[in-house]
This record gives sequence, C-alpha cells and structure tokens, in this order.
Amino acid sequence: MRSRSAVQVQVSADLTVPVASLAGIAGLKLFAWQDRYTTDKDALDLYRVISTYADAVNFDRLYEEATQLLEQAEYDIELGGAALLGFDPHPWRSYIAATRFRSYNGQP
Repeated sequence: MRSRSAVQVQVSADLTVPVASLAGIAGLKLFAWQDRYTTDKDALDLYRVISTYADAVNFDRLYEEATQLLEQAEYDIELGGAALLGFDPHPWRSYIAATRFRSYNGQP
C-alpha cells in the first residue's frame, strides 16, 4: 500500500506545489492533539480525516488493493477507509514510537 507525506497539486499550467497528504495531516493532528491536550479542534479534525479517507481518492484503492479491509468492515466505506489509513505506511510512525518509548522510560 502507498502513502506519501506530501502530494503534488497543480495550481496552474506552470505551478505545482507540494501539499500535505491526508495521512500526513492525520499525523500532524495526532501530534497537535497530544501537545495541546485541551482542544477538541484537533480531535474533530482528525475524525474528519479518518471518516473521509476513503472518499478522498482512496475509494478505488479499497476495492482494488485493500478488499480484505473492506470485507472486514462489512463493506462500510467509512470504516474501510479508516482501516486503510491505519494500514498505510506513514513517515511519522517511527517518531511516535520513539516519543512513546522515551516517555515510558522517563526521558524528555
């Protein structure tokens, strides 16, 4: 399965800019939610990314590359998309693992 931290968006015929992918945004929202503790905005934004991941360019992937996730979700597109987001490789996963390891061991 594929995922990138940025996708290229063509703004005009001669201008293409990198924009954070949905998987990248999900990771950033997790970091923000962890850092801020008190805001619901990050949780709501994260929910929005998770609940619409299939609809945002991943619908065909569910039916072509990840049919087992869709079957396990009993063909619920929202749940299947959420599972796909969870299984997609993310560049920030190693950072999260390292952060948790340090916090469990009393390191800053």
